[in-house]
Amino acid sequence: MDPTTEDRELVELDERECSTLLALESVGRVAVGNATEAPDVVPVNFVVCDGDPVFRSHDGVLLDRIVGSHVSLQVDRFDWFHRVGWSVLVAGVGELLDPMEAERLLGSGLDDLDPWVPGDQPRLVRVRVRRITGRRIELHQVPLDGRGYL
Repeated sequence: MDPTTEDRELVELDERECSTLLALESVGRVAVGNATEAPDVVPVNFVVCDGDPVFRSHDGVLLDRIVGSHVSLQVDRFDWFHRVGWSVLVAGVGELLDPMEAERLLGSGLDDLDPWVPGDQPRLVRVRVRRITGRRIELHQVPLDGRGYL
């Protein structure tokens, strides 16, 4: 039987749970916009350092738009069969890390930032978190009838 919308509930996540879920993921989507165009949204692999997501990038227009701008990072996980899941949205400002600061912050964690995209990705970008929010769609569980297990 497929779940119906009555079987599910939308729950707001607190900041602590959002941070935990963010730290458990390694791929998300970074969005950056400007006043005249739709936002650009690109997938990135990232690590969390001191609560802030950090990812690699190459030089170019998108990096120029991210650094010093308001950006968002979204991560999520879904169970398509049960139609449940969660989503976390980080809103912050993009900043370029210099290599020395990145080494100090990430140490051996830099190895976890091996980019998936082919080509050189020499720049390290941190999204300095200003706000983190999230929601989860939960499936209501029907209580078990213990009589069936006697």
